[in-house]
Amino acid sequence: LLNSGVSALEEVEKDLTSRDSMSELLLGLQGRLASTESAIAQEEKDETEEIEATIKQRRGALSATFAKQLNDLRAKQKKAASERSKNKESQMDSRIKDETAYLKGQNKDLEKQLKKHFKEEKAPGICRSRFFYYMYMPRGGEIVKTILYFILFVAVIPVGAGFAAKLLMEMNDKIGAKYVHIGMIAIPAVLLILFLLIYFIIYIRVKMRHLDAVKEGRTLRTVIRKNEKEIRRIEKGIRKDKDESHYDLGEFDDELQNLKASEEQITSEQTAALKEFDEKTKLEITEDIQSKRRASLAEKKAEAEKLKTDLSATDQQLQNLSREISSKYETYLGQHCNTMAVKQLIQIMQSGRASVVSEAITILESANQVDETSLASASAAGIDVTPNVVTGSGEEASSSEGTSSDEAN
Repeated sequence: LLNSGVSALEEVEKDLTSRDSMSELLLGLQGRLASTESAIAQEEKDETEEIEATIKQRRGALSATFAKQLNDLRAKQKKAASERSKNKESQMDSRIKDETAYLKGQNKDLEKQLKKHFKEEKAPGICRSRFFYYMYMPRGGEIVKTILYFILFVAVIPVGAGFAAKLLMEMNDKIGAKYVHIGMIAIPAVLLILFLLIYFIIYIRVKMRHLDAVKEGRTLRTVIRKNEKEIRRIEKGIRKDKDESHYDLGEFDDELQNLKASEEQITSEQTAALKEFDEKTKLEITEDIQSKRRASLAEKKAEAEKLKTDLSATDQQLQNLSREISSKYETYLGQHCNTMAVKQLIQIMQSGRASVVSEAITILESANQVDETSLASASAAGIDVTPNVVTGSGEEASSSEGTSSDEAN
């Protein structure tokens, strides 16, 4: 090769150009393959997301349909249960009224008898009141109320009035502290004395003056109190009674039973529908979406496979050509075994400055050395110098031809 002419270099240039073109083709194939594989990944991602979103939406709609039916049914159950409860309460009130009617009637008669009795005895109307008997002739549980009333009138009201008076007097700057303390003591004392005075006046002038009538009234009031206690006992027993056979609730129970059966049926249908969706409909949705995208995805995958095949073949060809270039040319051309350097060598030989490849290499290396030295000097001097390209024209070519002729002679 080193002793060959320009035609050999042109053959080298052709092989190097083929290698460069093949390298560019390989890079292009790699880029197209990466783009296609990215498109396949995006397509598969979009497919998965569409499947998941569709399944979620369809299943949610199915669940919502059954949920609405169940909510409507439970609202009817709640309304029916409320109506049943109200009807039971009404019937319970009627039962209480019926079972306590004789006691209430007896108490009503006793109240009339009590009023007539005190009217005949010319006793004050206060003698008929419960409060009178709490304060002057209590019996049994009434004693507790008597004690509470005495605490109220003897302690709470007087003391409370004393503190209230103290606050009012303290708000008035014209009243001295001495009078405030006096008022705080005097007002409760006055109220206490007033209560005791009224209490004993009624005791002497009412109770003792009409003692026999009061005793008779006490007897009647005791009977009334026992009847009221019995009425409360009957009412409490009826309300706690768990036996509902006393009440006509069959219509409500039938309605609630039918609603409960409907709820169980809808729940069963919901379970079956969701099971069928998960086992069958979900697969159908998946297949439907995949079938719509299958052609596009298959086309992209086929394109990717073709690109892989072409890429593999091109890469193999490039490797073979590179090995061939390396074994045939690189050993002789060394660092000049590239397209640009070979073109420069061809220009040198076509200009007539070299007849064989080795001479062209020597000239190119010498020119490159000169350029490198000039560049270094210019750079040190701060001058921008563009390297000369070996063109082999003009006087330089003539000089080379003369030199060659001299050497030949």
